[in-house]
Amino acid sequence: MEPQAVKAHTGFSGSSGGRTGAVAAGAAWLIWLAVAIWLTWPGFLWEIEYFRSPGPQFFRLLIIFLGVSPLAVWTYQYVRRGGLWRWEFAIISSMPVAAVFLYEARAAAVTLAVVVASFAMGRRLRRLLTIPAEGAVEDITISSGLGLGALHCLLFVLGLAAWYTVAAFLMSILLFLLVGRREVHAFWTALGQLHGAWAGTAEWRGWAGALVAVFGAAFVTCSALVMLAPSLAYDVLRLHLPLAHYYAVQHALRTPEYLSYGYFPQAVETLMTMGYVLAGDAAAQMLPPVYFALAMLMAYRIGRMCGLSQFAALTGTMFAAATPLLHWTGSVAKNDMALAFFMLAALHGYLRWRESNDFHSILAGAFFLAMGAGVKHSVVYALPPLAVLYAYAAIEQRRPLRALARPAAIFLVFGTFWLARTWLLTGNPAYPFSPRAALPAQNATHWWSLAIRCLRIPWDVHFNGHHYFESPLDHPMGIALVLFVPVWALVWRKLNRAEGACLFFCALYLPYWAVVQGEPRFAIAPILILQILTGGRMILFCRPMRSAVRFSLYLASAYALLFGLLGAAIVEVNAPQLRYFAGRIDKAEYLREALVPYRVMEFVRGVAGPQDPILSVDACPFLYVPNPSLFDCVWSSDLLREKLDVQLLRRNYRFLILPVARAGEAPAGWREVRADESYLAYTRETR
Repeated sequence: MEPQAVKAHTGFSGSSGGRTGAVAAGAAWLIWLAVAIWLTWPGFLWEIEYFRSPGPQFFRLLIIFLGVSPLAVWTYQYVRRGGLWRWEFAIISSMPVAAVFLYEARAAAVTLAVVVASFAMGRRLRRLLTIPAEGAVEDITISSGLGLGALHCLLFVLGLAAWYTVAAFLMSILLFLLVGRREVHAFWTALGQLHGAWAGTAEWRGWAGALVAVFGAAFVTCSALVMLAPSLAYDVLRLHLPLAHYYAVQHALRTPEYLSYGYFPQAVETLMTMGYVLAGDAAAQMLPPVYFALAMLMAYRIGRMCGLSQFAALTGTMFAAATPLLHWTGSVAKNDMALAFFMLAALHGYLRWRESNDFHSILAGAFFLAMGAGVKHSVVYALPPLAVLYAYAAIEQRRPLRALARPAAIFLVFGTFWLARTWLLTGNPAYPFSPRAALPAQNATHWWSLAIRCLRIPWDVHFNGHHYFESPLDHPMGIALVLFVPVWALVWRKLNRAEGACLFFCALYLPYWAVVQGEPRFAIAPILILQILTGGRMILFCRPMRSAVRFSLYLASAYALLFGLLGAAIVEVNAPQLRYFAGRIDKAEYLREALVPYRVMEFVRGVAGPQDPILSVDACPFLYVPNPSLFDCVWSSDLLREKLDVQLLRRNYRFLILPVARAGEAPAGWREVRADESYLAYTRETR
């Protein structure tokens, strides 16, 4: 549906859509904006004050930046209107590519080879299986999704066969390129079409385009900084990279005894293993963010299928990318964004079927959902809504039962082999979890407590977010949804079937997720959908408004994007990182400065023997320990229930690492051998 068609179905709630309705809606918006700023301003001031922590010079630079940025944006808007705006997509998208080739050329080449090979193979499969795709965005996302899914399946087989070697990985990439050799050119053609779509959208000449371009460049820069620097993220150091290292050493898909997370689906970790074997940790860290780009493109395409214009859909995508939690999660070497992409691709399969009446889209969606099951057990939240949507599509076919059996068979074949592996190894397909962990009854006993939990979560994740995100941020969800939530009431719009399906997906997904888990990184897919649709409605609300209201919407958008940018910078950028990219320090020096436990672990790694057991309290950079199988890490909170002496009796430890605050707890017979301002290292005295 084109923008003109959408406009014909829009108006203002409680009126006929005339001047009176517009004035009332504008007044209601301004009142809400004042309330929203009052609610979020303390958080904005906190973000500004946080920049004092790395040093007063950073705070001064931030104040200067905030002072000159309005003039800089105004100047840039004046310059770009001459034609520069047409090249902004090409410039912004090339920034991370140039950065990765500048700093990690080998890893960049491996990542590019995997991306192009996956697209080529996926496009070949898409054409052979007659899976429809309309336009460049669908071609890139659907073809890449099919190719990456095929690669995940191949890596599973290679792991079982103990073929995680340089030769096997190179042959896999070459095989994909050979099979899809006639499709490689389509990748570059599709990128050119994306550039052409940006250059052909005249609305980007205005102030909204300037805001998207400026903030888009800033967020892309933050992503590149995170992706290229040695990771500091706990899950990456504790789970994802250590597993990739272990698989590489074993040349096989084997689960270490000391890391039960290895029994979970490992599609992303095996992909990281390919990157690590071919080009080290840099490539392992570059491959997961590929799913960030694909998820943003898929969310944009879903917005278009819901009737949003290119301008409106990209505005919503920008708000989504500006969410600190989503931006950080997509930029580091984690698997949450890969799951979000496959969920969105599975939903897209239904939406494409609605438009084309081609059931092959449902079959592709079932495959994408199966690939999501190979990434994370959290795919369970998407199963109920997608099962209902797919069942409806099957009922509409001439042979409903046969039609329903086909996507079910695809999911069972491609979505359960990780569960089957774990079941064969442990006797429990969800080990170390119980399958009942996905049931709401395990998390609360009364329906009213479940209802209260569901009602509280939207407020908590927006205003008390440090309990739900591994950071000091109270607003990891940003403030875009808070600022623009009234547009759902102020703009009346007749839902088309695609938008109705998306809201149905969110309506079933979010309560289930809220009751069972509640952490927002496990609900990225519906959050992206809501961000896209909210941004689109904001644009619809803005267009007929008077200049004063439109100006307030521009200011609110800039405020939301700036709020998100500061939050992303707090969790993603640090002072040693800047010195690292300036070439003043190397990777080891960067880790010594930015990762506090690294220094003591580096010392212990230098003096410990390969068979020396180590006990560490609060210092858990698992990736950098001498021997992971002989390393135990406990948290201070765990020692509240158990004394350190009791913990030390569990193994004949040779080294002990304690935070400075617990220095007096070292038992007799332990000698201090290293100390810094954060941690102490002890060794057991020998007689």
